[in-house]
Formats: sequence, C-alpha cells, structure tokens
Amino acid sequence: MATGPRGKAATLALRRRLLSNSCRLFFPEDPIKIVRGQGQYMYDEQGAEYIDCINNVAHVGHCHPLVVQAAHEQNQVLNTNSRYLHDNIVDYAQRLSETLPEKLCVFYFLNSGKERVVFANTWCGTMALALPDILRHLPQTFPRRPVLPHPICPGKWQHRLRLCSRSEANDLALRLARQYTGHWDVVVLDHAYHGHLSSLIDISPYKFRDLDGQKEWVHVAPLPDTYRGPYREDHPNPAVAYASEVKRVVGSAQEKGRKIAAFFAESLPSVGGQIIPPAGYFPEVAGHIRRAGGVFVADEIQVGFGRVGKHFWAFQLQGEDFVPDIVTMGKSIGNGHPVACVATTQAVARAFEATGVEYFNTTGQSQSTYLQVC
Repeated sequence: MATGPRGKAATLALRRRLLSNSCRLFFPEDPIKIVRGQGQYMYDEQGAEYIDCINNVAHVGHCHPLVVQAAHEQNQVLNTNSRYLHDNIVDYAQRLSETLPEKLCVFYFLNSGKERVVFANTWCGTMALALPDILRHLPQTFPRRPVLPHPICPGKWQHRLRLCSRSEANDLALRLARQYTGHWDVVVLDHAYHGHLSSLIDISPYKFRDLDGQKEWVHVAPLPDTYRGPYREDHPNPAVAYASEVKRVVGSAQEKGRKIAAFFAESLPSVGGQIIPPAGYFPEVAGHIRRAGGVFVADEIQVGFGRVGKHFWAFQLQGEDFVPDIVTMGKSIGNGHPVACVATTQAVARAFEATGVEYFNTTGQSQSTYLQVC
C-alpha cells in the first residue's frame, strides 16, 4: 500500500487508468478530492471544509463517534455470517419492527449491494491509491476482464473495475413479489430509479431509456407531480386522478394478457425530483394493484429513517392506515456500512419459504454491521 499524500492530479490519473469511465465523479473538470469527513462536513487534501449537501448515505453524519466505536468494539470480538445464533441481528430486527406497522413483521437483512468485487465505504481520495495493492493481492485466476467486449468500455479491460452498491434489497423485493403473486409484471413510476442490478435497471425508466428500452413486462405510470404534472395542486383531487392513471396502465397491461406482480415506487420519488405524492395517492394505487393480484412495494432506500422529518418512513406521509406489502431499506440504515433490509408480511414470507430455497447473505448479516446500526 502506498503511503504519504498524493497530489490530486496523480490520483485522478490513476483513477482514470484503473476505474471504468462510467464511474463518474462530481465536478469532473476539476473534481474535489475528499480525504476526510466529520459530521456534516467533508475536507479535501488541502484542508478546505465543505458542507456535504449531497450526502444520501451517512445519515447521522460522517464518522459518527458512536458508530466508529461500535464497529471497533465488535470487530475485536466477532464478525462472521448469520448461520450462527447471535443477539445483534435479532436485537436490531426487534428495534426496527417497533418503527413499522405491525403487519410488516418479517425481515431479510442483506448486503447493500452485490457484484463480483465490492469495495464499500472508500473515500474517493483513497480509492485510486488503494487499487494497485488490491489487485496485487488478487489470485492470478481472478477474472480481470470479461469474456466478451462491452460497449461502455471497449478495448483495454485489464485492471478495470466497477465499484457499486445498494441494489440487493430491491432485487429481493422483486423476487418476493413474484413468488407471492405468481405474476411477473411490474408497474413503476416515470423517471424512477431502483438500483444497478440488471433486474432493477429494467424497472428504472431513469436508466433503461438510455439502454435497451422498456421491457414488455414493465409498465410506466405518470409521476404524481402536483407542481409540473398534468394534475396539479389546483385539481380537485390529484391523488385520485394520478391513481386512476395507474389503474389505466394496469388495465392496458391486462388487455394484453399480462399479470401484475407489483407496483414498485419510492415513497418519495427522489431521482424524479424529490416529488411528494399527494395525500391519499398510495392507498388508492394499492387498491388498484391489489385488485389486479399484485403487491405494493415501497422503496425507502433513499428516503427512509426519518429523512422526511415528521415520520420515520416516507410512506407514512400517506396516512397511518396505509401499509405497503413490502418495504426496502438501505443507505441510511447502515450510515454507509454494507447493510440493507427488506421488511414484509408473514404471508409474503411464507410464500417465499415454500420454495424450499434457503435465503442467505454474508456481510449484510454480520455481527459487526448490526452493532453499528443499533
């Protein structure tokens, strides 16, 4: 491992050589090299202080002393997988259950993402510095290039890595919905983004429109935007109007012989513009979806854990009586550590158990992770 400071230009050159060009930086013409974080502040290699207004991960601040201490203490004792009985995972599940409606009482804990190689929680200033040594310690048999070329990065594949995170919870939610309903199709909102796994690119209009386009099993409903959309705040009932658009989309799919497994939406669409759905929209949508034989999936990965202020979960802005069938969590749940979660009902969980296939996860169910998030 290289030691000592490295100039920003040298770090940038190393990054450009080792990382895929699709892994983009903020301010690419003159990127900020962040070397340290504390609370709501980040610091560059010159010591300049920045308020982190972009942060969507370190929910209680960068390097929170209690999180750092908990990780340090647990890592000195035990950090292994969930096939051994341990208090931390059940203690955390209990605390999490107390924040959710009683119906959502079964939890699956996961990594915050999965790929062949995952490097988590690494500051951009040290990531490029560490990669040569990481590569040096990989076995010679490690696949350093794909079998076939890819249009994103043709040509020199040697040592080009893709660093990614946070998708596994939504992928599992999709599996749960399909197993429970016996259906395949998904209704999503326009401009939605739900993750970088192949299964989630397919249900993310924000991404798939730049790639292979919309799959026949994906159905897109208008974003319930009362500021710029067709049904605005002066509409007598924008919630019902936008929900009727979902009903129309479902009906159109059914006319083609399609069967709806799920309505999949962020509780507060973030990539779509931080849109707050009108009150009553989700209950109306859930009614249409459930009558079609599907379930309602609330994606809280970006917006959960108190980010909306009045409530712990953004879906609660729709009223205390509204309960999704599946809720996904990530990012804030671990303050940047590799953990995510899916909460669901007993009925959905039993349908998944009926397959007889064990569900297992490695770093998303470690003792260290749960002591940090508790």
